[in-house]
Amino acid sequence: MNMDYLSDAAMFLVDTVLGFYITIIVLRLLFQVTQADFYNPISQMIVKLSNPSIRHLGRLFPTIWRVDIATVSVALILEGSRVGIITLLEGGQPRISGISVEALANLLRLSIWLFVVAIFLRAILSWVSTTVNHPIYRLVVSLTEPLMQPVRRFLPNTHPIDLSPIVLFIILMLARKLIVQPLADIARVIS
Repeated sequence: MNMDYLSDAAMFLVDTVLGFYITIIVLRLLFQVTQADFYNPISQMIVKLSNPSIRHLGRLFPTIWRVDIATVSVALILEGSRVGIITLLEGGQPRISGISVEALANLLRLSIWLFVVAIFLRAILSWVSTTVNHPIYRLVVSLTEPLMQPVRRFLPNTHPIDLSPIVLFIILMLARKLIVQPLADIARVIS
């Protein structure tokens, strides 16, 4: 069997398994920062899935400004491991500096995309009046509202149409282009 097939399969497996778990860790962090509904069944599932890797570090690291440093540390370590393993499987020589910056850029990119998906999900679910009490809708609202509320303050009242999701989407895409992309470019340079 050709080694390219094996390394490609290994990259897929690492990317999928670690990527899924990193998404769970980042969701936990975003739920903490936005003070999303902790008792929501989906939040509880995220906490249960992420607890094995965070529980012990939580005793060592404090929470600063609603940011759980243990969760951030686990996310950075896992994303750095994912980037390093994929670099090795591609035949490259991973460097800690490049991996660290690329891991940070990837986590910021993931956070932005999770917010974008949540905003779209909130908009779509809001069209269906029966979803207002659904756990997914309540969680999406509690996740996105801390970002949408400040945007609404600067916009004129256009009731019944809420323009804050559109403005927030533009802000998130600008953050991706002006913050995340330069970090990714720096990571490529120092790798």
